[in-house]
Amino acid sequence: MPTDDKTKGELYAGLVFLVRGSFPKRCSNCGTVFETAQEFLAKTASLQTGSGLRGTLDDEERSIVEIYRNCVCGSTMMEPCRDRRDTSEEGLSRRERFGDILKILTDKGVAFDVGRGELLKVMRGEESALIKDLLK
Repeated sequence: MPTDDKTKGELYAGLVFLVRGSFPKRCSNCGTVFETAQEFLAKTASLQTGSGLRGTLDDEERSIVEIYRNCVCGSTMMEPCRDRRDTSEEGLSRRERFGDILKILTDKGVAFDVGRGELLKVMRGEESALIKDLLK
């Protein structure tokens, strides 16, 4: 499915914006770098006790879940997972950008649900063959 350079640029810029979050993440103890959330989960170990998940509130009283994992060096690391309905200025901007990218995909003939699913994959640090193909 051919994509013009302008659309490729918009699509790429939008994807970078959506996934920039807190990755790459670096272990403060040994310096190991985890480029994506997927890599963080794959290359760290679950805690020996408990689930490694903790529900809490952030500084703005919004619900978040904290994921605790052990780095290869044994240091415990935490990654906060915020509600995707983030109503902060940045959260609203991210949602708007998500919508813009989804429109690019649907304009290229991708079904809405398929496009949404592929964007969510990218946001989780997974690979999307469909989006990769569009960026060629």
